Amino acid sequence: MPPPRGKGRFSKDRNPKRNQQSLLFRRKRFCRFTVTGVEEIDYKDIDTLRDFIGENG
Repeated sequence: MPPPRGKGRFSKDRNPKRNQQSLLFRRKRFCRFTVTGVEEIDYKDIDTLRDFIGENG
């Protein structure tokens, strides 16, 4: 039986070190369309949706 090669990608021992402040402050996600009061989204308006479309999309 060969020896283990490492802890692997999904090791339970790994404890990510996070900043105390980042754990306390979590920004709430919001929809830009509901904030601006848009009732109907025009999916053919590319200029409005440009931020949501990827380079290859």
